[in-house]
Amino acid sequence: GQMIPFRTIKSQIKYGSSLSILKNLIGNSIMLIPLSFLLMIKNKKYNNILRQTPITLPLIIFIEILQTYTHTGIFDIDDIILNYLGTIIFTFIITRFNLIEKIKKLLLEKDKEKKEEK
Repeated sequence: GQMIPFRTIKSQIKYGSSLSILKNLIGNSIMLIPLSFLLMIKNKKYNNILRQTPITLPLIIFIEILQTYTHTGIFDIDDIILNYLGTIIFTFIITRFNLIEKIKKLLLEKDKEKKEEK
């Protein structure tokens, strides 16, 4: 596996095609955003990245280890960095603009409309 932080990221930026950069850097950054989102929807305490960390970080590491053992990828510390960074940035944006409460309100309104139709 690749255990040197930022080695893959630097290599991708220096030698990679635009598509490989997009796939690796952006793909890894957004991979766990759905989990972060669901945690914040579930409970307000997860609006804090430090509260999400005991769930997200072990999962990220587990995924990297699983890739190694299933031969579907290699263990790469940069993937862990990018996955976690994606959840940090997402959580910051969502909490900064109070988007979770707006989304919850929208979902509740949609649910109420469906119930009224029946």
